[in-house]
Amino acid sequence: MKSHDNNKKSYNTDIIKNKYAKKNMLNTLPYNKWITNRTIALFLITFGCIIIFYGISCLIVGVIGFGISSIIIGMIALTFTSQSVIEKDIYEKSIIPIMGFFDAFIKNTSLSGNAVYFPPYLNLPKGGTFIPLQTDFDINLAAYDEKTTIIKKGRESGLLIAPPTGYYLHEKFYEYININKYEKTDVAVSKISGVLKTFELVDSIEYMEEEDEIMVILENVKLKYCSNCNINVCKKVGCPLCSSILFSIAKVLNRPIYIKSIEKKDNYVKITITKMGDMDKYLWGD
Repeated sequence: MKSHDNNKKSYNTDIIKNKYAKKNMLNTLPYNKWITNRTIALFLITFGCIIIFYGISCLIVGVIGFGISSIIIGMIALTFTSQSVIEKDIYEKSIIPIMGFFDAFIKNTSLSGNAVYFPPYLNLPKGGTFIPLQTDFDINLAAYDEKTTIIKKGRESGLLIAPPTGYYLHEKFYEYININKYEKTDVAVSKISGVLKTFELVDSIEYMEEEDEIMVILENVKLKYCSNCNINVCKKVGCPLCSSILFSIAKVLNRPIYIKSIEKKDNYVKITITKMGDMDKYLWGD
């Protein structure tokens, strides 16, 4: 009887070991790819910073734009890799110096307006974010393309970031949910809230809409950076978390949205948004 128990115990131990070994094997498979992706991302960010400083010192606008694009690509590559969920600690440590760089860049370029998020269209199939040079601004979507970064034309002047910093996090939503083009915005945000809760990034998202004004409240944000970062940076560039939500709203509405204000208290983030005109208005001037 004792021998039978020992055999049973040995059998159970073997099962646990086999399961653990399989789990380790499965977890290890994407690890090397993840390390490679992260190395490339960090290289792009470093390269971008060097290029921007060179562009500023030589006053070459095209070089500055190329450097910004390199940083954006590297930053969004850090957000999601071959793994199924975000590596919060690594991501947060990586994002702080990058967003700090954008903080300094925005101050030095005197960008006064808050961000405009707009959905995908022919010129920019991944959408974008536009930061106006002045608060009294206009946008001309027909003038943008994937090679455009800095616009210098009166009230249309500003910085274009395409795709938005939250684009790839936004794309990750669609691996878990389905949002069609006829979806009501509050329903779409509710679905996104569920995904972000699964990712352990926020507890929930509240959405309220009244005529042309929208209020979005992120409850109990898990990323310390998002809770503590400079509001001025959030209103203009936005970390991938906030950017992904705002870009998703613009996409569901199929119109540009303007960030009116952002307020933060404890772990709560309140974003007030103004709905802008239809896409045709900024493409054709109708």
